[in-house]
Amino acid sequence: MEWIFSAVGGLARAVPEIGKLIVLGLLLALMLRIVWFMVGIWAPLHARPALRKVRGWFAPLGPLAQILLCVTTVLATALILRVPKAGPWASVMTEDHGAGLSRSMLAGAAALLVLLTFAGSRARWAEEDARDDGATYMGQVLATYRFLNSPWTSLTRQRAFQALVITLFVVPLLLTVVPAGPSIPWTALLAERAVSAEDLLTALWCAAFALVGSTLIMHLASSLRVSMPNTTFVQHQIRWDLEEESRADWNDLLRASAAKDPPLRILHEWTQHHLSAARALPIAERAGYLRATVCQGELLDIAERHLSRAVRKLERADRADPANPGVRVGGSLHTVWRTWPQALKVTRRRRRAGEIVDAFSRAHRALIDAFTDALTARTDDEDLLDGDTAATAELLSRGVVLSGQQIDAAHTKLTGIGASALAESLLTPSAGLPDRSFNQGRPWHDGAESPKVLTITATGFRDLARAAYYPWKRKDSPTSLGLPLTDLVEAAQQIQHHPTREYVLDEIVTDFLRGIVIGGSPVEDPGALEKIWTRGRENSAHRNERSTAEEPLAKLIERRAFSVLTHSVDLAPKAREHLLALLTGWRIPCALLHALLYARRSGRELSAVQLAPYATAMQSATPLSPEALDDLEANALEIIRDPDYNTSHFTSDAGVSWLVRSLGERLTPDLCIEFAGRRESFQILELRLLDLVQWHLVAGTGFGTSLDAHDPTLLEPAVRDSTAALWQFSRSWGTVHTRQARELRFWLCYAVGPEPEHETSSHYTWAVRTRLAGLNEH
Repeated sequence: MEWIFSAVGGLARAVPEIGKLIVLGLLLALMLRIVWFMVGIWAPLHARPALRKVRGWFAPLGPLAQILLCVTTVLATALILRVPKAGPWASVMTEDHGAGLSRSMLAGAAALLVLLTFAGSRARWAEEDARDDGATYMGQVLATYRFLNSPWTSLTRQRAFQALVITLFVVPLLLTVVPAGPSIPWTALLAERAVSAEDLLTALWCAAFALVGSTLIMHLASSLRVSMPNTTFVQHQIRWDLEEESRADWNDLLRASAAKDPPLRILHEWTQHHLSAARALPIAERAGYLRATVCQGELLDIAERHLSRAVRKLERADRADPANPGVRVGGSLHTVWRTWPQALKVTRRRRRAGEIVDAFSRAHRALIDAFTDALTARTDDEDLLDGDTAATAELLSRGVVLSGQQIDAAHTKLTGIGASALAESLLTPSAGLPDRSFNQGRPWHDGAESPKVLTITATGFRDLARAAYYPWKRKDSPTSLGLPLTDLVEAAQQIQHHPTREYVLDEIVTDFLRGIVIGGSPVEDPGALEKIWTRGRENSAHRNERSTAEEPLAKLIERRAFSVLTHSVDLAPKAREHLLALLTGWRIPCALLHALLYARRSGRELSAVQLAPYATAMQSATPLSPEALDDLEANALEIIRDPDYNTSHFTSDAGVSWLVRSLGERLTPDLCIEFAGRRESFQILELRLLDLVQWHLVAGTGFGTSLDAHDPTLLEPAVRDSTAALWQFSRSWGTVHTRQARELRFWLCYAVGPEPEHETSSHYTWAVRTRLAGLNEH
């Protein structure tokens, strides 16, 4: 038992020492963790930008890894020649050159060949296993990514490394045949003095052995990561590499020059490559991939730096231009000869600035075209926006907005420094923009007087609005683009170029009205535009009136809503209600008059359901004041008599004026008789008494009686084609407005007599029924 007590006592005495060793081990683990973090994460992350620059400097000489191998080989050979008797190569350098040295070299080379074969086989097996069963992230296998992208793997792929491996076997053979000779003079560049060919070959073999051996050992060690990857860190590294690669590619594409000017096709291929790669990824990874490649904000910063470089070149050229009045230039021949190189430098700077601006605009055009194509699903049969991809859609949409805004900022900056020619190159007449199929009927889009707009900004916002709101885009599976109407309008209002801002806002409002309000697309609430319109009117009420060249957004929305309402046929009552909610003043009764005229000319009449939205909109505006009637008459003459509104060929100025002015009186039998007389004199064609009653019922001051005793037979010429229709409408109007329907029936009893017992349906106009009666007689 004594040995047990002695053992326990010895263990108790050793506990403090064991604790110290444990603490020392923990400290060592912490130090290794810190070193690994600094060497494996922090240093590579911060060194990558510098390495990118260095790689760009030496790009004509080949890959940076190959350059490093060549330089390291030369330096190692020089070191061995300078200190041949020190270091691990001393045994080789001091041995007599002969068969024994060659056999030793071949044995060492064979050992490295075995190590090379083992490392390659293990890495290939691990890569195949990970590819078959391993998890992926953004198209990369997590288990093998760090190994395949490690610097040691990169070194083994270089031709210089292959040459070093061959050197290990060739040098021993050369030493057996190269005779001992004098020193080679140029070897003094490597050593302190000139050395012989045998010493040079031996030192070269030692350097190759050291480089190949150390590279293979590190390559074999890095292959251990295949079986134990740090998933989180590898995902971060994949994103970092994608961001860095995208920034480098984008930077290269923006480096336009006279000799190497990337065409638009290359830019399209670059963007389509990344969009296709994102399309092949799982839905959850698409937004992250796009955010790391074509949708990262750093791309805009890089483009801004390139544009700033062009601006600096232009400013320096202006300051140094001999033609500038602020630059003093003598009149002597010697002075002119001396300033000629300066003028040439100015021309070169301006040409270079123009190339940068061209590349800048082409790059943004490529991004916008690719993004809008993806948003409208025109790039491939497989849709990038399939499934729950609101984040992806929002990234693409905001990418279009940001690119368009940067073009606008570039135009403002170029205009500010006086580079009018370059600023003008970013503009195109709005009538000449690509895809003008939706611009008919808009005052500033057609004709030679159309203002110039920023081409890329205008088309980008326009295509984005169509992708989001237009009816036939994604009709089967409408998808929200993640950019609400409020955000899109606010982004458009930030455009500084006034014609472009007006064009873009017009496109957004029109496409929203056609797609959401009329088309019924469920991607957004139809009342969103009404909220913007209301807020715009409130803002206009709290500030001074703007000039006619810069109308508030509310006025633009009102003009567009009126245009869409008067150019659309068979609107749903809800759509008509939303459009009328965006109108004020004379536009509401003018739209009603146009609807009555157009319906009657089309062989039909407005029903109570179709008139109900007009009655609701006019409820707070009736009766119209004399000033309102004057305003309505002036605008109605312009609208109704305009050929674009399809009502000018069967109306007259006198007839339209009379219809408007009649709203100032109550509807009496005398007014109806006057209406019939004007019809007979061809001032008012097509309209029937039913239309006059509907016109006064919705927009007039009410019904009245004649001053003298009224004889219903006097209205017979005016009502013989409308009696049944009037009574039927009075019944249907009761479902809309009970009080007005009761008043209408009382007035009809007074004006045209009691209701017929067997009235005829009024589904057809009087002209159609007469025509059918004539056919029956035959």
